[in-house]
Formats: sequence, C-alpha cells, structure tokens
Amino acid sequence: EVNVFQDFQSMESFDFSHTRIDGACLRELLASFKGLRHISLQSCRGIGEQHLGKLSSWTKSLTHLDLKNCPHLPAQAMLDLTAQCPLLTVVDLSVNAQVFDSAMWNLAKCRNLQVLKVKGCRNIPDVGFQALADTRCHMLTELKLGGCEQLSVRGFRASVAKLSNITALDISYLTCVTDEGVDVVLRNNCMLRKLNLAYDSDLTDKALLSIAKRGKRLRKLKLNGNDNFTDAGLARVILDLEQLSILSLAQDSGLTDATLLVLSKHGADLMELDLCGCVGTTFSGRSNLIQDLSYTKVYIDTSSERDHDA
Repeated sequence: EVNVFQDFQSMESFDFSHTRIDGACLRELLASFKGLRHISLQSCRGIGEQHLGKLSSWTKSLTHLDLKNCPHLPAQAMLDLTAQCPLLTVVDLSVNAQVFDSAMWNLAKCRNLQVLKVKGCRNIPDVGFQALADTRCHMLTELKLGGCEQLSVRGFRASVAKLSNITALDISYLTCVTDEGVDVVLRNNCMLRKLNLAYDSDLTDKALLSIAKRGKRLRKLKLNGNDNFTDAGLARVILDLEQLSILSLAQDSGLTDATLLVLSKHGADLMELDLCGCVGTTFSGRSNLIQDLSYTKVYIDTSSERDHDA
C-alpha cells in the first residue's frame, strides 16, 4: 500500500483553515507525521473526533494548535487533545461552546504556554480560569477571553486579575470587568502593550484614570462601545499614554468634539484611530481632526460598525 503523504513527511506545519478537508484524508495525514509542530483546523466545521485518529501518534511534538470554530469536535476531543500536547506554546480554541474547565486545567499544565485564545467560549466557568492563576502560567504573555460569559466578577478577580507577565489582554464583552478589576490587571502587568476593553459596559472614567496612570507602555487600546466614558476621562488617556499607536473609541456615545480637539493637539503619533459610530461628534469636528492628523489612518464612518476583533 502506497502512502500518498510519504513525500511530505518532513513537513512540520499544516494550515487547513477555512477548508473543506475530507475527514478520512485528514486522519491519514495525521497518522503519517511524527514530528508535526503546527496545525490549524480553524473553521473546518466538518471535522469530528473520528477524523483525528490516534492522538498520541501526532500530538507529542505539537507546539501550535488552532481549533477555532470547530463546532463538531466534542468536549471529550477537546479534553483529550489538551491532555496529550505537553509542548503547546500557542493555542486557539475560540468560538467553541464545547470547551469546559477540564480542558483549561490541561492547558494550564503546559509549562511553555505563551498564547491562549478562548474568545467566545461561553461555557468556561470560574474554575477553568482559576487554573491559570493556580499554576501561575509564568510563560503566558497573551490571553484572549472576550465573551466568556460565565466568568463572574469574583472569578475574574481571583484568576485573570492575578496573572502577571501579560503583554496582550482581551477582556472585551464581559460584564465581570469592573473599574477595580482593570486597576488590578494594570498593577500586576506593568509590561502590558495591548488591551481590549470593548463593550465592557460597566466601566467608567475611573477605569480610564487607572489606564492613564498605570498603562504607560500601552501601544494598542480598544475602548469601543461604552456609554459611560466622558471627554474628561478620555483626555487623560490621550494625554498620558505617550507610546500609544492604535486607539479605538468606536461607538462611544459620550465622546464629543472636545475629545477630537484633544486628539488634534496630542494625537499626531497615532497610526490608527477608530471613531466609527461616535454620534456625539459633529461633521466639522471630524473634518478638522482628519486635517490635523494627516499621517494617521482615521475611521469616522458614523453609520456602520467596524470589526471589533482584537
């Protein structure tokens, strides 16, 4: 019997994202590669547990695993995969309702884990995130958990807020993120470069003051979709974050031309500025801003929303 993959067995990386790869073909491929390091099956919606074959034959050397939006992989498959990939450094399980706390505990045991994305995994309870805090995950620098709706205020403070060494954090679309929680996150992660707080509706100017005081190294900041932020609070962020290069204030209804004036005077170093849907601003205010920030890519379409993915 001829192995159709024999000419490719030295390859270490496969990306089948957004494809309709045949399940039987995938199973045969995985069985043929002993040193596989990177695999992406993102949005391969037809892939099921039976297509992964014998896990131990290809998972031991795996460092990068992308299973974002694979709805037909059952919870047990997620559990088995996370248990049999000890060398994982980058993992994306986003938009999978079948990811539970047991899979998180397995991932927390990966000593080299650096990037973890579970955005939109709506069935991970507090105890799942507690695993990250309990094991400390010293290598973890990027964490995306926006939209993990089971995470509570108490759970957030007991787990995510205790992490340190994080440089990129997405905690968007969460009702558990409070002003105090943001302050704790910033105090524990002084090297934070990217922060996504989009649509965290309970935040107020108090959170903005914490960001202005403790987020000096921030280069990308998303504050989209908040009705509580005022011009005064946003001004403090603009004035105090000198390293900021990407700022998103889209859908912030409390923002007016007063913030645009501050941006015109102090936002020249920004590379990108998103003001889409800021209905409190005027046409003349936006026009003047574009003229003043001639080297900045400014988005000002007030009639439509932009993609808010971090």
